[in-house]
Amino acid sequence: MDWFPEAGVTRRRVLGSIGASVPVMAGCLGSGTLPNPNPTDWPQAGYDSGATYFKSAGSPPVEEPQLAWDASVWATDMQSDATLTDPGTWEIRTPLLIVDDRAYCIDGTIVDMADGRVRDDATTTGEGKRRDTECHHTYALIEFARTNAYRDGTLVATRRRGMRDHRGSAGDILEGLRPPPSVDADGWCGTTKRWTAGSRRGFDATAAAGRIEDGVVVTVVPGETGPFSVVAIDADDRRAEWETTVSHPVDRLRVEDGRVFAATSSETGGKLSVLDDTGISRTVETGAETTLVAVRDGIAYLRESQSGNSTASIVALDSETGEWRPLIDAPSALDDQLAGSTAGIGDIVVGPERLYTVVNTKGTDSDVCLAVNRDDQAIEWQRRLPTTTRITGTDDALYLHRADGRAVALEPSSGDRLWTYDRLSASANADPGRPVVGNDKLLFPYGKHLVALEAP
Repeated sequence: MDWFPEAGVTRRRVLGSIGASVPVMAGCLGSGTLPNPNPTDWPQAGYDSGATYFKSAGSPPVEEPQLAWDASVWATDMQSDATLTDPGTWEIRTPLLIVDDRAYCIDGTIVDMADGRVRDDATTTGEGKRRDTECHHTYALIEFARTNAYRDGTLVATRRRGMRDHRGSAGDILEGLRPPPSVDADGWCGTTKRWTAGSRRGFDATAAAGRIEDGVVVTVVPGETGPFSVVAIDADDRRAEWETTVSHPVDRLRVEDGRVFAATSSETGGKLSVLDDTGISRTVETGAETTLVAVRDGIAYLRESQSGNSTASIVALDSETGEWRPLIDAPSALDDQLAGSTAGIGDIVVGPERLYTVVNTKGTDSDVCLAVNRDDQAIEWQRRLPTTTRITGTDDALYLHRADGRAVALEPSSGDRLWTYDRLSASANADPGRPVVGNDKLLFPYGKHLVALEAP
């Protein structure tokens, strides 16, 4: 498919090149250079602004782990980020963030990463009932920004003023919050509000924060008809760094090195626009039910759903050349005996050398984990999995969370098993969440619990 300039795009305002470091502003502290990322942080869904689910920093266990702690943090069985794989669903929240020595969970609970401690009444009332928190009803946890102005950084969330549909609504307002001083705070949403986004620019709402890079939050202002605004907001003081428009709706955003990837998907077809450092939008047509998943090294990775005569697959788009290439066609990627039983593509992890994914199949062996060379698209290894499985990657291991409650680590280059942890509190009725990598711990959302593993 050929690139073509986006017709009808109105570029309202670009304040400097996209992705440049946030300039020093009046009243801000620091030299204009943003603080280095803390290796313990997991600042947004998918770890980085490209949503690769691959974290190089940190040292989680690569040998047989032990249980560090098991904390009850959610009011109902956590469905984790399962809805984020739905092409028509706005990515409006993340199950949890890791900032320094704390995990911030979507229901408002704050967990001490050292020992799993939460406030005594954080999840239950004195009568033993689940607490009904403002965080749960009003706020969606989005991401964490390290900035020039605030040494403790800023939690970014959306606050609901009205009903929210699957794409967000004009009632969702982007806010920057001060991280609470301790786990004993009354939920992270009850802390000091530092800013509300966009008030100086004439918009007071955002559908949802998309991604964050170098202290800039890239988001979309909702509207019933086009053009649709894509806005970058300074996480120090909510100033609009730049604003531009695309003609199509946006339900997926990815950002890398200042380049913004904005996509929409539907049953009839979708579009992907790339905003480069000049602010010019270029757009390409995508297939029906094709979802933007991740971006790394200028390559956008999209999941094509299985429907009609189409098979489940992963395709890659080079944002520099506009060249498309198939990466995985699920039936041809599997062993012969499984080729006819594919049901879809599950999680995708994009590392420096390999892409890892889970292919869902029909029958007893429900999933297959694959490693694909990103350069030549060769399948390097595949492993059958007995249950539904979620994955996250690091330099040293690919971590799996299975629906039977087990955690597994595989060696990334060979797929050999490093260890398996059989968790005693497994529940057959709970859906596994994707593993989240801290500095020296692995977190597993499961049911109402957040479980941490660490090296002995």
